[in-house]
Amino acid sequence: LREALDMHLDSNNPDRANAAYNNLATSAVFFRPAGRVLALIDEAIEMCDERGYVAHSEFSRMTRLESLFPLGRWVDLRRDAQAILEADTARGGSRVSAVCNVWLALLAAYAGDAVTAGVHLDAGAEAVLASGDAQGATTTAALGVVVSAARGDGDALARYADRLESSAAAAGQFADFCAGAAAPELVAAGRADQLRRILASASPGGPWDRARRLQAEAVIAAHDGDHGGAVDAALESIEISEALEHVFDPIRSRIIAARSLLALDRDEVARPLLHQAIADAESIGASYLAADARSLLGDENQFAAER
Repeated sequence: LREALDMHLDSNNPDRANAAYNNLATSAVFFRPAGRVLALIDEAIEMCDERGYVAHSEFSRMTRLESLFPLGRWVDLRRDAQAILEADTARGGSRVSAVCNVWLALLAAYAGDAVTAGVHLDAGAEAVLASGDAQGATTTAALGVVVSAARGDGDALARYADRLESSAAAAGQFADFCAGAAAPELVAAGRADQLRRILASASPGGPWDRARRLQAEAVIAAHDGDHGGAVDAALESIEISEALEHVFDPIRSRIIAARSLLALDRDEVARPLLHQAIADAESIGASYLAADARSLLGDENQFAAER
């Protein structure tokens, strides 16, 4: 992919170069540090803006959201997704609007705004699920599970969980990625066996996929009473995610690890993980996760809230 990009740049073909930038960034985000991938897609946006390629630039800005999310740059992500949504809506709307609505639904859910999350999910999810894109459908189904859990809508969660399972086999490594995204919510809803089936259908992917699979395996291990295994898997996930410069995924993994450490009466190890998870969650606007971490602190809950 890098060779294709360099070839199109050398031949001064901005149309094909922009497509190559996006293909490379969409793949690289699963293998390379997110900051480097963001810099790559910013090159594409600059190139398109300089040449007046408005549609191409907007497409690259959509790809940019994929790097902003794990980096925890959610203020930028929300601003850009909203701007893209408004511009696309003004032109009559398309799948672009649907994808932006799904992003905004996820951000609202993690910010603790279940009502807004529901509005955006209802506006975007079905169009993406019906698009025929297996990767897009699997990702959207997983995010639908997360948002539905935040809304307390068990019926919707069940529908999205079933769609996640049905689309996972065709999604390759995205099955791991999406299973990890929705693992705590699936298990909490009594769907541990469904999560196992989704994982069984996955193909090996990049480091980010591996980190997400480890999150899912940690959640299942804890459900099965193997808290030592859960801690090991969650801590390995943190190591991989932090090497990718991620902020979001380590928050979730720290909470998963801390929950099992508390079950093992290893409070002295769990507490620092929870304090770090709270600090990081608050820094990116994930109050839903911060509240989850605080709920595990018990007598230290008030102390954590005042930090």
